[in-house]
Amino acid sequence: LINVAFGGTLYQDIVTQGGADHLHHHNPHAYDQHYHSITLVAGSGLARLYPNLGNVRVNSIHHQAAKTLGKDLVSEALSVADNMIEAIRWQGPSSVVGVQWHPEFHDPADTSLLDGNPLLLEFLAEAEKARHELIERIAENDDKTMSDYLDGKEIDLETLRKTLRKAV
Repeated sequence: LINVAFGGTLYQDIVTQGGADHLHHHNPHAYDQHYHSITLVAGSGLARLYPNLGNVRVNSIHHQAAKTLGKDLVSEALSVADNMIEAIRWQGPSSVVGVQWHPEFHDPADTSLLDGNPLLLEFLAEAEKARHELIERIAENDDKTMSDYLDGKEIDLETLRKTLRKAV
């Protein structure tokens, strides 16, 4: 969905549109116990999160994949078997990352699987950074930002500003 939102295209169904060589991406019977290997793109954000990592296994539940990348998106990981895009990142001013695997399903005791913690910690750090930036903009009396984020709801803006100034 991220790729389409940025103007990219999809393989709606990898096997029917990409051929039998792509069967390893999806096994509905194994679901979250189905795995395949990926490789991280050198110099990418994921490569920085996971330095010196060669091929690694991830679960593979998806039957769709990015075909052509949308505006300002870059590939961060590829399937080893067929070079299908497995992770993307937006090169814009905020953080947008998408992966085709489910790190929350990875068993932490299985060291053959990619550890999801660095990816989760990056997400949480970016969310915290965005929260602080928003609080600072609202506390500075940026009415446009206030309007954008309040969606026309009735609220005592002065009380909100005082509360947010204390939080900064």
